[in-house]
Amino acid sequence: SSCQSSTCSVDDTTCIPQGGCFVDGDCPSAKHCNRNAFACEDDKANGLPVPNDGLHTGICNDANAIAACASGRCNAQTNTCAAANGVACDQSNQCVANVCGANGKCGYADGESGCTLESASRCQSNLCTASGVCLPAGKCWVDSDCDTATQYCARSTNTCTPKERAGTPVPSDGLHDGTCNEANARATCQSGTCNADTKTCGDANARACAEASQCNSNVCFADGACGVPDANQCRTSSECRSGACVEGVCAIRDAEIRGTGGMQCAVVHAGVRDDDDALPLWSLGLAAALATVRRRRKNHETTL
Repeated sequence: SSCQSSTCSVDDTTCIPQGGCFVDGDCPSAKHCNRNAFACEDDKANGLPVPNDGLHTGICNDANAIAACASGRCNAQTNTCAAANGVACDQSNQCVANVCGANGKCGYADGESGCTLESASRCQSNLCTASGVCLPAGKCWVDSDCDTATQYCARSTNTCTPKERAGTPVPSDGLHDGTCNEANARATCQSGTCNADTKTCGDANARACAEASQCNSNVCFADGACGVPDANQCRTSSECRSGACVEGVCAIRDAEIRGTGGMQCAVVHAGVRDDDDALPLWSLGLAAALATVRRRRKNHETTL
């Protein structure tokens, strides 16, 4: 060597002090060269600034990180040496993603929000749902993460689940609260409707049923269909397949009761004439049913 009282750098052009350095190659593994001091230093731990020492520029880039950071990585937002997702951390500048998750690891943990489809690399799972929550592949956080035509998101398991059949309880899973309301029914029930009495997914009147919990009206009639047929006793209009409960009897919608005593008839408002010759046959059955109801009421009052 032509260097006096010193040695030559690996670049073969620069004399350096014995044990010193001019480039990183002059230093042993896990050390880098601080050119300002011509001295080899330990590579920087996560969270410490990328060196700015006359050889390294203090900026987070691949060359600086590989040369001077123990992890070989860095945080571009804080220009600090940093770790990949999943590595233990206690502050965000220690992480490449600039996120120290709720579980004490770099990157957002499963169930944490803050990501986008474009920034899924900030998630420990490297996957972000459409709703902006980090989750593993195939998991969901809200219903829109699933095929909403046939599925809902059961948040208790973060899984897309087939919508429920009539008679099945409205889900209570951390996202849906188990009550019968329009939002829950639309999201979780095949029919999009529910039975408020039993808090189960339901079906509309006239649909086939085996038990009352399968019907929105909470009535499964003897004929195996939801709701009460015309000319049968009812308490509310919602029980009737026609949607009209008139004086305690299911009647055709938009009909009204006319006449007195046992000759009362339901007259439809949709252009049917109000005369004896025009009374439809169903009105006679309804009249008889009404007469029976009135006789029972009268007899009951007499016994009292």
